[in-house]
Amino acid sequence: MLALAVAALACTTLSASADTGTGGVPIVVAGSSGGQIHHCTVVGQPADGYQAVICADINTSQTDSARDYEATGAIEVLCETTAGVTVRCANIDIEGVFANGVSSTDKDAGWWGCGHSLGDCPTGRKIITEGRINYSGSAYPACLDNPNSNFDLWTVVYGGTTQIELPVSDKYVTLGAGSGANDGSNFSTGHYYVCPYDPE
Repeated sequence: MLALAVAALACTTLSASADTGTGGVPIVVAGSSGGQIHHCTVVGQPADGYQAVICADINTSQTDSARDYEATGAIEVLCETTAGVTVRCANIDIEGVFANGVSSTDKDAGWWGCGHSLGDCPTGRKIITEGRINYSGSAYPACLDNPNSNFDLWTVVYGGTTQIELPVSDKYVTLGAGSGANDGSNFSTGHYYVCPYDPE
């Protein structure tokens, strides 16, 4: 049980600004040392010393100037021993979305799979990019109080459709309530306001 806890904590990190905007939503300054969001969870229960891990990410970078920047959403999946050594999953079906507060038409969703008829899964961590938003000339204050704007971002791994077959035991684990989810039946980064560098 201790090894499981250590492995889970090893891949659960958060880098973000302590500042918050409207509604208490955390602010991420694009391209800064705190500009990467990375949340992970173990899906289901381990079997024969192996477990499945998924992650939801928001990555940011500054582009041409202090006010030009981008944000990318990604989901990650891997199998590992309960001691934290990465191994090949037998099968993966994972689906997620990089969403923003504007409308459903501006949300990027995607499915990815491997194993069996789809060919071997990778031996390491698989990162699937779910979408990208570019910002040009955005003033810093504009992003702090717009909960229904494209500054309001979150990444989600869908429960139910995300299913991983563990090595050796061939046991399937499915993301859902009580099985790694933190947002209903899904796993999410939660909401963040992604803002440009503040010159002040």
